[in-house]
Amino acid sequence: MSDLEQRLTERIDRAIAERVFPGCVVGVVRKSGERLVVPRGRFTYPRTRSAERDGAGHGDNKSPVVQADSIFDVASITKSIPTASLALQALEEGQLKLTDRLIDFVPEFQNQYREQVTIWNLLTYTLDWQYDRPTLSAYKDLPARDVLDAVLHMKLRYPPGRAYFYANPTAILLGLVVERVLGAPLDQLAAERFFRPLGMTRTTFHPEQLRPSFSKEGGGEVLVPTEIDPWRNRLLQGEVHDEIAAVLQEIMVPGCAGLFSTAPDLLTFLEMLLRGGELGGLASPKPMAQRGRRYFSEATIRDLRVDQLAGRDLEKTLPPGNVYPVRNGISNGAYRRQRTGLGWELSGGIEMGSHASPDAFGKTGFTGCVVICDVPRGVGLVILSNTTYPKRKPLEEHRRVINEFRRDIADLAFNSNYSFPKGGPPD
Repeated sequence: MSDLEQRLTERIDRAIAERVFPGCVVGVVRKSGERLVVPRGRFTYPRTRSAERDGAGHGDNKSPVVQADSIFDVASITKSIPTASLALQALEEGQLKLTDRLIDFVPEFQNQYREQVTIWNLLTYTLDWQYDRPTLSAYKDLPARDVLDAVLHMKLRYPPGRAYFYANPTAILLGLVVERVLGAPLDQLAAERFFRPLGMTRTTFHPEQLRPSFSKEGGGEVLVPTEIDPWRNRLLQGEVHDEIAAVLQEIMVPGCAGLFSTAPDLLTFLEMLLRGGELGGLASPKPMAQRGRRYFSEATIRDLRVDQLAGRDLEKTLPPGNVYPVRNGISNGAYRRQRTGLGWELSGGIEMGSHASPDAFGKTGFTGCVVICDVPRGVGLVILSNTTYPKRKPLEEHRRVINEFRRDIADLAFNSNYSFPKGGPPD
């Protein structure tokens, strides 16, 4: 066992013991194709008397062991993989421009600034939505078409570009643009342009279609549960956790959440980014991958690392029902300047530890997931967990415990003093 694997194992096991999550997979990949995947824990907590006394007795002593290729709901990672990534391809192909208006593709969008909202605003989340309810999830009891109609008619508190506001409506609208520009549903585009050519065979918007095939192979259950959901009154396993995405799935493939994936699959995507937008050569661990295929230009990969908000005098606004996290992972409502690239967040925008490069970029998922790509260091990191099981923690606690874990794992992954296992990438 390498130094890195040992230290990752110890930190994951500590988080499981502290009930941050019952199961987790951490993956690290290098530009060379070397990779390390560390799965730990089980799908659910074991049932214990002490847990039952604490009101957290949802468990199963026969729960499946988390495997390297267990499938997780990656939540808002969907916003970057594939939604923003598809938009970036459309930009490269000349089918979109950053200055194009949203209403040129989604004319049914209506609010006081409809003429000013651009593709750049969608990719940088510089649209400060004014909900008429506490949060967007408060719309979850409406019919799907009413939820979409609310998004299409939602007002803004400030003119476009004046404030950063990370929110689902922005990604939903970007997904609609992508579909209309590229001429197919989001799930189909993602499969055709990324997942199939990259050999990401366990990455999908339709996890229920994967379960029968893996059961026939004798692999047992592969879908990791996220929560015993009081709203839907059932265990969510292979069903999108995000409430608004769940509602909208009745009529569309929303760009905000709904993707399911594995650590090895996401490592392959990150490896492609680390290689300047191309995956090729013998280092590719995916025999099904189309080696030598280019997915992005090197110029686009450079643009991903540029802070789009640098030098802008943004309004110091806080989303309703939300606060920005500070450096130690604890949300205290204090404002700090957000750093974001095109469709991705930059180091400092999300927790990437103290060793990641300033222009590392990544994306988090509420269920306990994160992907980070550090091009200067040539290292990518994937963390998949189900920290929302058996029920989501209060928001402050949720952010504190999962961000502390993300920080510690990132410090290990991006610290060059820790060695990978000896030998080359797996066959």
